[in-house]
Amino acid sequence: MKKRILFYSESWGIGGIETLIMDIIRNIDHSKYTIDIFSTWDSNSLFDSELQKYDIHRYTVFHGYRPNLLVRQVLSIIKFRKLLNKNHYDIVHINTMNGMGFTFSAAALLEHVNIRIVHSHNANFGEGHYFAKSFAHKFGKTFLGNTANVRLATSSAAGKYLFDSKRFIILHNGIDTEKYRYNSEGRSVLRRKYQIADHTLVIGAIGRLVEQKNPLFVLEAFRELHQIIPDSALLLIGAGDLEAEIDSYISNNSLDSSVIRIGRVSSSAQYYSAFDLFFAASHYEGFGITVLEAQCNGLPVFCSTAFPQEVLITPLVNRMELTYGPKFWAKRAISYHTNFVEHGRERKNYADVIKREGYSIIDMIKNLEHIYERGI
Repeated sequence: MKKRILFYSESWGIGGIETLIMDIIRNIDHSKYTIDIFSTWDSNSLFDSELQKYDIHRYTVFHGYRPNLLVRQVLSIIKFRKLLNKNHYDIVHINTMNGMGFTFSAAALLEHVNIRIVHSHNANFGEGHYFAKSFAHKFGKTFLGNTANVRLATSSAAGKYLFDSKRFIILHNGIDTEKYRYNSEGRSVLRRKYQIADHTLVIGAIGRLVEQKNPLFVLEAFRELHQIIPDSALLLIGAGDLEAEIDSYISNNSLDSSVIRIGRVSSSAQYYSAFDLFFAASHYEGFGITVLEAQCNGLPVFCSTAFPQEVLITPLVNRMELTYGPKFWAKRAISYHTNFVEHGRERKNYADVIKREGYSIIDMIKNLEHIYERGI
C-alpha cells in the first residue's frame, strides 16, 4: 500500500525549497508514495502543469498574496490540521526557515501522523518582522521542538540554528548532475539569444532579488569589474522586492547595455553554461543550491562566507567576506578567471566530481526514501 506524504513550504513559487521539492517529485518512486503539497501562500503557478502530470494536489491558503504574519500563521495551521484529518497522511515533510515550522509538526502530532519531519533550510530567520519572527522562532524551538520525530538539515549550520543540540541528519541537497553539466552548444544558443559575443566575459547570478540574496552587492562588484573589462556582461536571473531599486542602480550607473535582467525561470540549468563566472553574495544561507549547481557546470564561484563549508565541494569556490568590498571581489574574480582560462580546465568534467562526492539527486532520493520507510 502506498504511503501518503504531505510536503509543507510556507511559500510556493520557484525558490530553493520549491525547486528541491520538485526534484524529489521527479525522481522518487511513485509506485510507493502518493504526494500532496501544502503552502501558506503562493506567488505563481509555474510548476502546476507538471504537478498535474504526477497527479499531485497543491493546497494553498492565500493565493497570490501574503497577509500579515499572525493571520497567515493562524489560518494556515487551521487549514493544515483539517487537511491532515481528511487525508490521513503517513508522513509530513515540513520545509522551514525557522522555528515556526514546529507549529506544523505539532499539528501533525495532534492528528496522529506517524512520521513528522522538520527540515531546516536556513541559518537565519530572514528579513522583515524581526521581533515577531525572533519570538516565534524561539517559542517553536523551545516548546514544540520535540513534536518532530525526524530532524533534517541542509548543512551543519542550518541544523544547529533550528535544532540546537538535538540530534539531526544532514541531508545533502542533490541535483541532476547531467542536467547541470557544461554544454558548449547550449552556451552558444543562449549567448546568441541575448546577443552576447563569444569573447564577452559573462558574470551570472541566480536567486530571488531580496535582501537576503544581496543582489545590489553583486551589481556593485560587476560595476567594478566592468570598469576594468568593458567587454563584460551580467546576467541577473530572478525576481523579488528589490527589482525597482536594482533597475534604478542599473540606470544611474549607465549599465543598461551590460546588465541583462531575466525574471523568474522555471529551470535555471541551461543558463550556467552561458556564464564564465558566478557570483553569490548572500547575507545568510542554509546551504546554497546555486553554488552547487555552478560547480557542477564547472564555473568559478565567488560567494560570501554565509555559504556553509558543506557547499565547498571543488576548488572552484572562492569564499570571501562581504566586508572586503565589491572592488576586491571584482579584482579577485578577474585574476582567478585569467588563471582558469590559462590552465584550460575542462568544465564538463566537474559534473562527475559532484556526483562522486554524493551530491546527485539519485543519492539524495535513496537517503530520503530510507527515512520515509523507517522514520530515521
